[in-house]
Amino acid sequence: MRIAYVHKRWSLQGGTERHLVGIATWMAANGHEVHVFANRREAELPKGIVFHKIPILRLGSTARILSLAYFADRRVRPADFDVVQGFGKTIRHDVFRAGGGVHQAYLERVFGARARLMAWLPKHWAQLSIERRTFGHGNFRRIIANSDMAKAEILRFYPRVPAEKMVVIRNGVDLERFHPRRRDEVRRRIRGSLGVPPEAPLALFVGTGFARKGLDTLLAALQALGSAAPALAVAGKDEGAGGPGAGTMSGRARFLGSRSDVEDLYAAADLFVFPTRYDPSANVCLEALASGLPVVTTTANGAAEILEEGVTGSVVPPDDPQALAASIRFFLENRRFDAARPACRAAAERHSIDANARATLELYEDVVREKKGGG
Repeated sequence: MRIAYVHKRWSLQGGTERHLVGIATWMAANGHEVHVFANRREAELPKGIVFHKIPILRLGSTARILSLAYFADRRVRPADFDVVQGFGKTIRHDVFRAGGGVHQAYLERVFGARARLMAWLPKHWAQLSIERRTFGHGNFRRIIANSDMAKAEILRFYPRVPAEKMVVIRNGVDLERFHPRRRDEVRRRIRGSLGVPPEAPLALFVGTGFARKGLDTLLAALQALGSAAPALAVAGKDEGAGGPGAGTMSGRARFLGSRSDVEDLYAAADLFVFPTRYDPSANVCLEALASGLPVVTTTANGAAEILEEGVTGSVVPPDDPQALAASIRFFLENRRFDAARPACRAAAERHSIDANARATLELYEDVVREKKGGG
């Protein structure tokens, strides 16, 4: 099968990017001809994958968003491939993976009453324009949602999307890269670099865009916990100017900046806390589970659907530092995070890259049959 993947970049930084690398690598390793169309290549290409550069206009975020969609539409001809899959900000594809969810839902959840006003800002206007063309004009044969929450939001904001054209395929995780065995290999070294004693509780936050991911809520929760608060490692960067840089410390929080060794950070931590204001299904939660960490997240995260309350994690409302503090305290008491490790790993093993890829390949085969039948 000739498969084309379209996204803004080929990289190991970012949840959608890591998913793209995983699925493309699996398809190539299983004998399919894989082509990747992107503007940037920031990681090595495995054998069997051909990279095609898509130009963009670098005149600000709005121009970048619109020009990527424009040039991708002209460089990638669905007729030249058995299946074309888009990963966001593209307008013509056979399969669209809505890994970023619905931008209208994002604005509503993050900005509340100001959502309509924010929608007129050029950056958001551009994303909404592309989104409406994707969902509203039916430029797809199938839509992949990565959670029930994401599927429901697409159908709520775009009721013209046929429900039978949608399928939920949950994210897959690299069960070898993210594994509890790494604790023995790197835990002491990483904690030493962070200045955290070997047995001191350590919470971890991983994400880019601190406002959307709710880092302020987490810092408020730690303040509410007082002397009982764990140390906190923050990996990622803020999208706005003036955010804390790598090496910065604030109270119990250590800001590490973007890291390529996130698997080592999971191995060094005891608890993963991700109080996001909007995520269709955050990959980092699955990575944490695979590493043996219980996950504390919010009802605004589709990944919450795979958690068992009080066993593999806890789910709280967004913007509620007191509820977040209570859930953190629960897992700190009697080091419940240690007892949770086997159940967390078992939960992740049900969502491997292999399981995700096989479900995706079945969907591709349905699309190919439909295209050959003229449907």
